[in-house]
Amino acid sequence: MKDLPTLQDLFENSVFRIPDYQRGYSWENNHRKDLLEDLEAIQGKGHYTGTIVLKESEKINWYSKTFKKYDVVDGQQRITTILILLDLIAKELTKINTKDSVLIANNIRETYIRIESSLESLDKLELDEDNREYFKEVIIGSITSERRIKSHDRLFDAKNQFQEYLNSKKRSNSDYFHFLNDLIIRITQLLIFTRYDVEDDAEVGVIFEVMNDRGKPLSQLEKVKNRLLFLTDRISETDSAKVDLTDYINKSWKIILENLSKTGKSKNEDENHFLRLNFIINFYSELKTYKENGKRIGINTQLSDIHKLVKEHFKILEKTDKNECYHEIRNYVSSLRSTSFKYRDILAPYNGTAYQNLKNKEELKLVSSQFGRLNIQSNVLTLLLSIYERFQTDAEELVRLMEVCEIFVFRLYYIGGWMSNTAQSKIYSLSNSIFHDELSSDEIYSSIKEILEGYIPKSEIENCLTNPKIDYYHWKGIRYFLYEYERIRCQEKTHKRPAFDWDDFKNMKKEDSVEHILPQTIRGKTRINYWAGRFDPKKHEKNVKRIGNLTLTTRNPELQNMTFPKKKLIYKDSSWEIEREIAKYSDWTEKQIDEREQELINFAYSRWVIDKEE
Repeated sequence: MKDLPTLQDLFENSVFRIPDYQRGYSWENNHRKDLLEDLEAIQGKGHYTGTIVLKESEKINWYSKTFKKYDVVDGQQRITTILILLDLIAKELTKINTKDSVLIANNIRETYIRIESSLESLDKLELDEDNREYFKEVIIGSITSERRIKSHDRLFDAKNQFQEYLNSKKRSNSDYFHFLNDLIIRITQLLIFTRYDVEDDAEVGVIFEVMNDRGKPLSQLEKVKNRLLFLTDRISETDSAKVDLTDYINKSWKIILENLSKTGKSKNEDENHFLRLNFIINFYSELKTYKENGKRIGINTQLSDIHKLVKEHFKILEKTDKNECYHEIRNYVSSLRSTSFKYRDILAPYNGTAYQNLKNKEELKLVSSQFGRLNIQSNVLTLLLSIYERFQTDAEELVRLMEVCEIFVFRLYYIGGWMSNTAQSKIYSLSNSIFHDELSSDEIYSSIKEILEGYIPKSEIENCLTNPKIDYYHWKGIRYFLYEYERIRCQEKTHKRPAFDWDDFKNMKKEDSVEHILPQTIRGKTRINYWAGRFDPKKHEKNVKRIGNLTLTTRNPELQNMTFPKKKLIYKDSSWEIEREIAKYSDWTEKQIDEREQELINFAYSRWVIDKEE
């Protein structure tokens, strides 16, 4: 083999497999555009295109020929991309349908894509488990199939991008044939590689670590999967054990990514976030602050690199007990898989499969949707996940504890105005204890109540909702607060839901959905004598921003400067119960604002106080 082989050299009597521990296809449009520009710029001599690292895995006897099969340790992104382009070129040559074009197309397919016989076929490149069938059926084949994970999207995009490129070059059949033939030569004979062959797993491991850490946009979740597959290959005592665990990891990751996708969370940071949540509920109690090179490494710093924590955890096990390490890998993957279903249900409760085996699923969907409206904090999500994992067969207890978590979130972070990381270590520790079955349901309930009372006791709720320094129109909890008031009132009076679903309501601008009953501006160019006569400047400033002066609406621009009698006429026919209630007031002065503020405070006490609070 040449020191700097061409693609033609690489594929001679060789077939390739991308190991399952490798990342899925990750090239974006700009990477492929660079490749096309490189191909167009080649001037009759070799063009260096990158490194390929291979490990021979077996020899394959295919009828009268013998092929060496290689695991692609590095270079899989470029090889996959080039083969997608070559396959499309072969298809275009087939369409030209001349003797020469069909002959060249068949040669390309047999050399680089797939060797066919009457009974079976041999793929020249076999992708990892997650992408293998999609690549064969959709990218190389012509079957239409759902794109279930990010790498499917990228493979599909690659095929479309290259097809558009080839379409842009079409002229006459003769010109197009010459263009395609020239492009084949550039790809197969003028692109050159640096080739390295490795012989043992230790060397593969070193390269694997370098690849994972060299700055590619690889999510921590992908890194963890790669690490677990790599370990499985090293520690499995038999081939069947290796195949079994490898298959379980691959199938589980497919499920995990599908569940994340159903929540709309498929970016690298989303995958990292999910991985972190699962690690916290599993292993938080094992984390300790330590010093490294004289520098204190806190727990939150450690949690920023879950891949490193997982790597260290299994490195110790691998050295001490390979059999235990094997079973621990399976348990950890099982936990990630299970947590992904819980994560999906909590963040996407109306996806059609959420809580499907629980009798109280409608109640669970409702309380989960409330967390979605609150832009749930990570620390509370660990609490919800651990509670769901623990009580997944006890629907009534699950509802009770999730409802108390909603009280916790809104009262602490919205009514109390505490920062999102408040009580974080306490919540993480509690979540870990719940997950490991260390507390009864009543103890969990009491623990949540105790944490909450430590930051915002029941007695502080009224003060938080009547603070004269706060403009409640700009309070981050105002829409949720008023919508919950609307939801409860509709439930009590008509046993129906609000006229507007939250999903419709949340897309409205605040200025179109929250109304000042006493207008914000009643003097100056937009003077309103009706209001100016009832509220002097000082009294107006005091009352206009109070929570008692705010209501939900869908007609704010129409209402904003009207007198109260005119507003009442619109309120009484409103689709909102909250506006119809205001229409029952005879006037709107400071007295009525006081009354309504107290009514909303009473509602807050009934809605966001945990049972038996002192």
